[in-house]
Amino acid sequence: MKKLVCLGLCLILRGCTSTPVDKNDAERKVNVIEVSASTIDEIEEMAIKDVEATKTKLESERDALSEKITDFDVYTKKVDKVKSYYDDALKQTELLSIRLRKYAYKYAELIMNEDVSYKVKYKDLSGIYEYI
Repeated sequence: MKKLVCLGLCLILRGCTSTPVDKNDAERKVNVIEVSASTIDEIEEMAIKDVEATKTKLESERDALSEKITDFDVYTKKVDKVKSYYDDALKQTELLSIRLRKYAYKYAELIMNEDVSYKVKYKDLSGIYEYI
């Protein structure tokens, strides 16, 4: 009986730790950006523009949807469009988060490659939290 329980647990645990399924290449390359900036100021500017563009896009889509939905009856008929908007907003926010991490990586890389003291590098790295 103990052997059967152990075998069952092994099979269950093996299933829980299986390797994740690879995503297709098209899904991996969604919204890939190349941070080609060569200065910290350029990275800060790119990040700020990216956030503003994403925010503007989501707000304009929200406003367009709000104009179509004027009362509860219209809402109940277009609840799929509302759900679709929120799903897209969540996806766009997640993609923005990934892009901001790429900006932060490039920002840190540029600072770490500078020929200055670690004290200056430490101070300059605080800009990641301030601008990105």
